Formats: sequence, structure tokens, C-alpha cells
Amino acid sequence: VQSASLGLSYRAATLAANATTYTFAVLDEDLQNLGFSLERDHGLDHSDPPDARGLVGPYFGRLIAYSSAAHAGRLWWTPVGRPWYFPFADDEDGNWEDAGSDREEILKITMRPGTLVIYKEQSIWRLVGDPDTSSPQHVTSKIPPVGRFAIAEAGNVDYFVGQSGVYRFALDAPMEISQEIRPIFTNDYVKLHSDVIIPPMDDSNRNKCVLEYANNELWLSYPTA
Repeated sequence: VQSASLGLSYRAATLAANATTYTFAVLDEDLQNLGFSLERDHGLDHSDPPDARGLVGPYFGRLIAYSSAAHAGRLWWTPVGRPWYFPFADDEDGNWEDAGSDREEILKITMRPGTLVIYKEQSIWRLVGDPDTSSPQHVTSKIPPVGRFAIAEAGNVDYFVGQSGVYRFALDAPMEISQEIRPIFTNDYVKLHSDVIIPPMDDSNRNKCVLEYANNELWLSYPTA
């Protein structure tokens, strides 16, 4: 099907066992009624999206990609309502911004209404509002998560595993909630009750911790020595 004003052809359907191509010229509004999206601004960049490790959204009508091999601490975003491309992802003036150091990897981004929480290897950041008009703000470097799977979303709060325990994070200072099992983080055993004793965590493999939130319960899986 060919757009009358743009002169662009769109594949509407493929006929089985038929090598012939048929092109029909239609009005733009009719083409849009058929479900085709017409891009009139040829100045927009349609290059490949960043080779990112993570993706969240919709956030303010955008998709947010984050962390690549070349830019570990960077996030990219799409235009509003156009999730199929990231403008000028590799250019100096593209839709992207670094959260602190570009060399410090973003492990995970979680979403709240109007806010992104950006968990990095050595720090936590947040972005309040539209990424087109706002920049990431540093929250803390005292208690970062130990790994990308050690972060769990639970509605308006997050939970994560740090070097010294499990923490609740509600956009302010992280608060420890693991006092009863704290000894496993200091190379000691914990006796939960008469029949259950849990072993300490393996210090050298804390980044393999997994934290999940389900049915109002927080579950921690951790490597033992």
C-alpha cells in the first residue's frame, strides 16, 4: 500500500505462493485507518537502538533503556508514544544521559509514579519527572546493592541486598530490615528455631544473591560457603 503524499510503500499482507507484488495508492487518512503509522519528519534519526542490558517502561510515555558494554552507566529514552526507536543514541546530542560515572554499571532501574530508581554498582540514584527535562540525582553511595538480581520491587518501595544486610528503600535513606538474620552476613550461623539453623553467606559470591517479593513475602536466596 502506497501513501499518496509521502510516496512511501508499506507491506500490508503477503499472499501465499504468489510472487506478484500489487501496489495500491490510497489517501493518508485511509492508510492510518488501516493501522499504518506515517512518519512525516524525515529529520528524525531511525538508527538501531542501543545494545542495552535492561529496559523499563512505559515511563512518561517512553521506554527507558540502560547500561551497555560501551556505556555502563548510561540511560536512553524514546520519544513520547514512539517506542520503536531511540533518537541519535550514539550522538553527542541524543536522547541519553549518564547517571553519575559512565563507567559505573547500572544494575537495575525500578519505576514508581513519576520517578525512576537507578541502582548502580556503588551508588543509588533517582530521576524525578520526564527524562527530557530532568536529570538523575544522587541519593547515596553508602549502601549499594550487591548485584542486579538482589533487588526486588514491592509497590511503592524496593528491597535490596547490601553487603551487611537486606534493606528497604522508599526514596530516602535505605533502612535495614534483616536484624534477625544479620549474622549470616558476618560469617556466622543463625538459629531460627530449635530445628532450623541457617549457614553464613559466602563473602566472595554475594553478587549471586537473589531477592524476590511475592504474596506479601520477601524471599532471599544466597550462596553459602
